[in-house]
Amino acid sequence: MLLQEVQFSEIKIYFLTTILASMIAIALLISSNIWSHHGFTIAKTSKVFLLARMLEDETALDYLNKNCIQENYKTCLSLTILNEAKSIQDRANVNVKPEIKNLISSSFLWGGGVKAAGGILEVNKEASEIILKSFLANPSRQLLLSLKNMSDQIITFKIGEQMGSYASNAGFDKLINASFPESYSSYINSEQYKGILEKIFPILNLYYTYMIYLSSILWIYLIIRIRKTKESGNLVLLILTTIIFLAVNALVTGGMSGVFDRYQSRIIWLVPGLAFLIFSGIVDSSNKYRINL
Repeated sequence: MLLQEVQFSEIKIYFLTTILASMIAIALLISSNIWSHHGFTIAKTSKVFLLARMLEDETALDYLNKNCIQENYKTCLSLTILNEAKSIQDRANVNVKPEIKNLISSSFLWGGGVKAAGGILEVNKEASEIILKSFLANPSRQLLLSLKNMSDQIITFKIGEQMGSYASNAGFDKLINASFPESYSSYINSEQYKGILEKIFPILNLYYTYMIYLSSILWIYLIIRIRKTKESGNLVLLILTTIIFLAVNALVTGGMSGVFDRYQSRIIWLVPGLAFLIFSGIVDSSNKYRINL
């Protein structure tokens, strides 16, 4: 009973510390936006990026195509660009390049869509209304797509993203030329465009992927092996917290922005890192399992 009370107390302290740290982080973000004259907000234009995700999911794009005449949104001025991106995307093999899977949102944010609508601040004024109405038009579809994007992001973590060649893709070439015209000539003459850089990543990613999956198996083994030890509560709490952190990151990035390797690869190292730390400190001199966290 005493051991359970101690563990429960440690869990309460952990969660209280986590909540306090989150509140401090939010306060700092709001303070910086007030100081920068953006108002009392965490991220003033975050709604535009969520709208871009829903345009990519085509729930918002379908809504705008059906309702732009009567709604008269400024965002509707970007429809020509968005529908052209969708047409390119429909003809492409979307499983090859993540940029093609996110071409609609990229065209909206960086390919002239937002500019055509009057700029990000103008789009931001009506983004909440478009998001809400698009969601209410088909809530189950949007929720399922968000969960799918989240699950895709969890297993999308390779290194070398965006370092491959896009020489064969006219749509992405057009996006680069529209977004960075002054750098386009250097881009098409670069080693990336010629496909030299991408040759080194397959071997690295093969090792990297196996390391992640083997580490995940080790997590499961450790939980099963020490589930009956007195110290297992801390380990299980640490592993579950890390899993939740990985899932939340996938939801925020893949579910609300776009599914890119770079979003999950920033934190996926926690899987092998935690496995190494646990494994290196788990066996004591008496050859009994003990967690020293």
